[in-house]
Amino acid sequence: MWNKIKRDFERGVDRLQWFAAIVTERLTIELSFVKMLAKIEALEKEKEELYKSIGKNAYDLSFNRTTDLYNHHKVQQAIREISSIEHNIEELKKEAGEIISTEG
Repeated sequence: MWNKIKRDFERGVDRLQWFAAIVTERLTIELSFVKMLAKIEALEKEKEELYKSIGKNAYDLSFNRTTDLYNHHKVQQAIREISSIEHNIEELKKEAGEIISTEG
């Protein structure tokens, strides 16, 4: 009788450990996905600020007709940063897609 109770208890503990391992793995995946989404959002905000910077520079330079807007160093720097941010966003989206495809 006691052996059966002990065996059933051990089996229950094993199942509980198995379930806890699955939940932990699932939460780890979900948290990494949420972190990636948060990084993407932060990069999108940074990109928007750079767009605003380009717009401000365009407005400031509009009064100086001799300056070529596209070749202005601040505009070129902002464009390069936007390209880099877009590349980082695409990489994060690709990683997030891989996480989603492996969990499903």
